[in-house]
Amino acid sequence: MPDNPNRKPRTPVPALLLALLLLAVLVRGLFWLDARSLPLFQQPTGDALTYVLLAEELQQDGPLAPLDQPYSRAPLYPMYLWLLGLLGIGLEGARTLQFVLGVIGVGVLWSLGKRLAGTTGAAIAGLGGAVYGPFVFFEAELLSISLAVFFLELTLLLWGRPRWAMVVGILLGLCAMAQPNFLLAGLFAVALSFLWPQRSGWSTRGVVLRVALGLALLPALSLTRNLVVAGEPILISTNGGINFFIGNNPAADGTFHLPPESGLLNRPEGLFASAREIAEDASGTPLTHVQVDRHWWLRGIDYWIGQPARAWGVTLGKALLSLNNAEIPSHYDYGYIRGKIPILKILPTFGWLLPLGGVGLLLGWRRRHHHLGILFLSLLLSIIPFFITARYRLPLAVCLLPAAGLGVGEIISVRSSRVSLGVLGGAAALFALLAFFPLYSSGTSRAHMLNIEGSTLVRQGDLAGARQVFEEALEVNPTHPEVLNNLGFVLERQGDFLAAIEIYQRALNAGPAQAETYLNIEQLYRRAGQPEPALQALDQLEAMRGGRIAD
Repeated sequence: MPDNPNRKPRTPVPALLLALLLLAVLVRGLFWLDARSLPLFQQPTGDALTYVLLAEELQQDGPLAPLDQPYSRAPLYPMYLWLLGLLGIGLEGARTLQFVLGVIGVGVLWSLGKRLAGTTGAAIAGLGGAVYGPFVFFEAELLSISLAVFFLELTLLLWGRPRWAMVVGILLGLCAMAQPNFLLAGLFAVALSFLWPQRSGWSTRGVVLRVALGLALLPALSLTRNLVVAGEPILISTNGGINFFIGNNPAADGTFHLPPESGLLNRPEGLFASAREIAEDASGTPLTHVQVDRHWWLRGIDYWIGQPARAWGVTLGKALLSLNNAEIPSHYDYGYIRGKIPILKILPTFGWLLPLGGVGLLLGWRRRHHHLGILFLSLLLSIIPFFITARYRLPLAVCLLPAAGLGVGEIISVRSSRVSLGVLGGAAALFALLAFFPLYSSGTSRAHMLNIEGSTLVRQGDLAGARQVFEEALEVNPTHPEVLNNLGFVLERQGDFLAAIEIYQRALNAGPAQAETYLNIEQLYRRAGQPEPALQALDQLEAMRGGRIAD
C-alpha cells in the first residue's frame, strides 16, 4: 500500500530518554535486591498491614467492604491490592507494578520538562525522576502514596488541555481516593484556576468547571457508598478529624506526635479505637463515626481559639518542615533504611531538589507557567493543616522536578537572559539554606525502627534474632516502653519467665498506660497457674486506662 501523505512521521524516542528509563530500572533493581532481604520488607507492618487487611476484607465480602462501616482510610490502595489479588498478583507483584509506574513517570516528567525548557529541561526532570531517592523508597512500600504520585504526574501532563479537563479532575479525584488531602489540594487549585483561568493554564472558566466536575466524581461515589453501606455522610474516610487534632493540639510539634496525656494509642489498629472511646467518654454517650470525627475536628479548632499564637507558630514550623531535607517518618524511617541499602545512600533527597526546583517555580511564574506554582502551593496548603511526614510531602517533588529543569535551563542560558547568574545563584542558595537548616532530628526513630524490625522477626519465628534487635534498640533508648514490652514477650517465649516479668515491670514504669504489657503479664501468670496476679494485672490495666480497655 502507498504511504499516506497526510500521515505524520513517527518521532523516534530520544536516546537520552531511553537511557534515563534504563537508569530508572537499574536504580530500582539495585534497591530491591537489597531491600527484599530486610525483614521490614518481607512482612507488612503498621499502615501497610492495615491496607493488606482491608484488601482481604474486600476479597471476602465484596467491593463494598468493610460492611456496615464507612471507610476509615482512603479506599483506593486496598482496592488496588484487591484487584491485583483477583488477577493472581501478590504483594511483591504490587511493588513491581509500583516500580513500573515509577519508570513510566520518568517519561512523563521528561515530557513536562521538555514543555518548559526544551531538551535541557527534559533531561533534568527525567533524570530527577529516575534517581530521586524518596520516589524509589516509597515505590517499594505498600502505601498509597506511590499511586497518588503517578496520578499527579499524569495530571500535570494533561493540565491546560481543554479536551482533557474532566480527565484532569478525575485524576485529582483518584489522588484524593489515595490520599484525602488531595481533595483539598484539588479544591485550592480549582478555585485559583477559576479566579485566573488563563494564568493557570486553562482557556475559560467553563473549562475549569469541567475540572471541578471530574474532581467531584469519585468523592461523590465514595460518599454514596458510605451512605448506603454505613448510613453516614462521610465524604471519603473518617480519619480527617483525628489527623487534624494530631497536628493541632497543645503538644503538637508539626509531626505525627500524639499528646502524652491524650490516651491515644500510637498504632493503626489502636488509634481509631482509642479516638472513639475518648470521644464517647467526653460526650457520655455512644457516637456515630461522623460524631467522633467532628469531636476531633472541634478539639483542634478549640486549640486554635485558645492558643492562636502558638498555633500559628506550629503552622509556620510545619511549612518549614515541608520544605526541609529531613524525611520525617510516619511508617518506615527513610534515614534508617538508607543506612542499610547502599544505592539509597547516593540518591538525591529533597534538599538537593528544592534549590533548583524553587528557582524554577519562580522563573515559571515570571514566564507565565503559573500552573506549576498553583499546584505546588495547593499541595503545600493541603498538608500544612495536618502534620508533616515524608510521604505526605512527596508529591511536592512532582512539581519541583520539571521546575528544576526550567531552572537549570535558565542558568545554562544566563548570558542571553535578563536575570543575572548572581540572582539565580542567590535564590538557589536561599532555598538550599531553607532545605538543609537543621529543623528535625530523627535520633529517636532508630529505636522505633529497630522495634518494628524485631517485631517482624518475632512474627517470622526468629526469637533469637528479635531479642538481639530489641536489645540493640534499648541501647539507643533504654526506656522505650514498646521495646521493653516486646523484649519481655520474647524472653517469655524463650522460657525465661523471671527475666520477662522484670522487663515487663520496666515497660510499665516507662509507659504505665501501655495495654499490651498488662495483657502479657496477665497471660504469663495465667499460664503459670497463678490467677490472682493475673486478675490484678487486668484491674491495673482498667484503672490506668480510665476504664477504656476495648481499644
